[in-house]
Amino acid sequence: MSNNDTIQAKVEEFVNDEEAFTSVDIANAIKRDGTWIRNRVVAAWLRDKFFQIIIGGSYSQTMISVGQGKQANLYHPYFFDKNNYTDKDQNALNPDDFNAIHPNTPVTPSTSVSDDSDSDEEQDFNEDSRTVSISLERLWIPSSIINQLGMKPGDYVDSIKLNLKNDPKLTVHHDGRVSASLKDVDPSFGDGDKIKIYVMGDSAVYCRA
Repeated sequence: MSNNDTIQAKVEEFVNDEEAFTSVDIANAIKRDGTWIRNRVVAAWLRDKFFQIIIGGSYSQTMISVGQGKQANLYHPYFFDKNNYTDKDQNALNPDDFNAIHPNTPVTPSTSVSDDSDSDEEQDFNEDSRTVSISLERLWIPSSIINQLGMKPGDYVDSIKLNLKNDPKLTVHHDGRVSASLKDVDPSFGDGDKIKIYVMGDSAVYCRA
């Protein structure tokens, strides 16, 4: 089974049980099952594929603070209160942990974490994030985010870079901002919600603050 298939199968287990999780929860569960996989690989899969695979509007994504002053994406059912997530201080299993559980399938440091910091949660997002409030069922995406994505006033909006669910044919306003409908961003958001926006790779990410 490929890494993608392994991750998807484990994620579907958590979703079917309506559990909240970060990439560390998924990576550690896979390691306990006997497959070595880096947390960073799981984190990338979740960012890129989770909302393509999990349809029907049952899950949301919220940025939370975890151990050592870091932040992580928490994937959770809409009804779940992020404050009830209790595994914020867990670490990703390292090769010694894995070898202790699975002595017949050892992992050596040379094939694992020397350049990966597998105990870290996902940290490859741009720290220049912005938090905005939703009003009248629209999200005004700040000019700083738009600039990071290479767009300027008058440009047609790149829906892929802005991670919009549809292609609403928007343009960047004269003040550098973009006004997007909630149905194009995340239908689970509502008026009054505070939304954190940041750039990860070459696209925008939205989560409740």
